[in-house]
Amino acid sequence: EGKEVYYRASSSAQSELLHTMIEQVMKISCPETDGHKSHNHGNDSDISPAPDRCGPCSRDSFSCVTDRCASTGKDINIPPDQLEIICSIHKDLTEHIDRRWTVDELARKYLMNPTTLKSLFKSVYGKSLAAHIKEHRMEHAATLLSGTAGNLADVAGAIGYESQSKFTAAFKEYYGILPKDYRKNRPGKVLVILAGGLSSRMGTDKTFLKVTSDADSCRLAEIDSAGKLPFSQETGAQINDRFSNLTFIDTILDNANKVFDRVIISAGSAQHAETIYTHLKNRNLLCTRSMPEIIIDRYNEIGPMGGLLSVMEQTNVMFFSVTAIDQPYADMQLLSFLFDEIKNAGSDSVRAVMIQSPSGKIEACTAAYGRNAYPAMKASYEQGQYSLFRSIGRSMTKILSPDEIEKALPALSPDRLNKAVSNINTVDDYRDYLSRKHEQTSTDCQP
Repeated sequence: EGKEVYYRASSSAQSELLHTMIEQVMKISCPETDGHKSHNHGNDSDISPAPDRCGPCSRDSFSCVTDRCASTGKDINIPPDQLEIICSIHKDLTEHIDRRWTVDELARKYLMNPTTLKSLFKSVYGKSLAAHIKEHRMEHAATLLSGTAGNLADVAGAIGYESQSKFTAAFKEYYGILPKDYRKNRPGKVLVILAGGLSSRMGTDKTFLKVTSDADSCRLAEIDSAGKLPFSQETGAQINDRFSNLTFIDTILDNANKVFDRVIISAGSAQHAETIYTHLKNRNLLCTRSMPEIIIDRYNEIGPMGGLLSVMEQTNVMFFSVTAIDQPYADMQLLSFLFDEIKNAGSDSVRAVMIQSPSGKIEACTAAYGRNAYPAMKASYEQGQYSLFRSIGRSMTKILSPDEIEKALPALSPDRLNKAVSNINTVDDYRDYLSRKHEQTSTDCQP
């Protein structure tokens, strides 16, 4: 007769079993009932609701599970009726993001045990209900800050915060930057160069590896029999004396400043940052337009993730492309294209844009990132997982194939793309690089 019955059950095994039995009886007694779909709450906010990032509720329930399994790597086995309820709950949460729901309210509305609701929601979406909705709130707030002129109190209210100060604190905790600074972000294209520091495999700082030489067969003779370069313990002044010609940092910066408006270098330590600064100041940056920003990697020995986390914690950049100091063939047009891709993707849908090299490898250091990647990267770091691609997840990463890249950049053939993503990791790699540069120089200098 259209009546609804609410009850509260404990989280014991007996109560769970009783709850399941009641649900089954309701299916038999009321096969046509679809009560949970009849509850709709209007949205009084003038600001549009947040988009559904993973979109399961706009498609059938099995698509929801398929997408979530793909992003979490877990097998989810949930009855279709329960899955439909979880997707409806997700829709309520994201379409009425200004409302503060409680688990008990949702449990009463959808006739589901609160413990079961929380457990199923986490199984489908990979996070607790509270963490998931906070993620949606923060990312919608970022969209509003970027695309509207409303004050911070309006933005806070639009995502369910009555207190502007609590919203500010939550936003700062999530993104590592204050909302007002997020809105005032400097425009233009940004490139981050991960300079790192001492290479364990080469025994030297690759920042100052020489690009060319005068006429000594590119210094191949200086690579000693132990397979390491002889200047690993030199000071900044000695490095400057030795490197009278271009180094990796010089050539990458010179190329970057022709395309990017802002360049940020992530150095491995305070001493490393000072050495880079001194080197660039003495060289007067050759043809570059301005001195780049140099920040210090706050995370030790975790690879590229440490540099990117440090950049997002010490600057106000919203989007940026990335290359590494040991990628002397880095293609700036490609990196500029990746920057446009991440910026145009929007803050709610994509956290990173990466390319797939012709060999099939996903290149996380020839890529572009949005600040919305920070929470996932930080959480991954705290769990001891340092893979950039895995921390962000396939579902939140736009991956471009070699064919897609060549279509967008016809001049970038698969061979050139392979070259653009190649790293100088070992002495043999460096020997091969110098040999090629020497051959190129010899050919270019012939009359």
